[in-house]
Amino acid sequence: MDSYKGERVKPLPHHALIDYKRKEKRSSPQEAPYFEKLQSKVTPEMLFLVKERLYELGKFIGRLPDKQKQALLLHDWHELSYAESSDIMGIGLSHYKVVLYQARQTLRQLQREVNDDGTL
Repeated sequence: MDSYKGERVKPLPHHALIDYKRKEKRSSPQEAPYFEKLQSKVTPEMLFLVKERLYELGKFIGRLPDKQKQALLLHDWHELSYAESSDIMGIGLSHYKVVLYQARQTLRQLQREVNDDGTL
């Protein structure tokens, strides 16, 4: 200690307290409900079921006539408006709506057949 004469030496606990206070300013402790909100409600089983459903839906869409398939994919998959989709297909807006309705009806019918028979 003799070599430190004239210099001000702060004790170690003081520095530890300063470090603790600085860290405390940067962090904010949260209660349990905060962490419960962060947890994902999606389970591997749910992901598997969604993939299976999309696979089945793809098989059903593959069985649609080309015009209905294109109308359905433009509006429901690519999320284009009715007007944009009808322009891409080169048909009138009212005819496009009819084709889209028919595509959805055909999909419902195909799903009913699978639910009744259990086979595709």
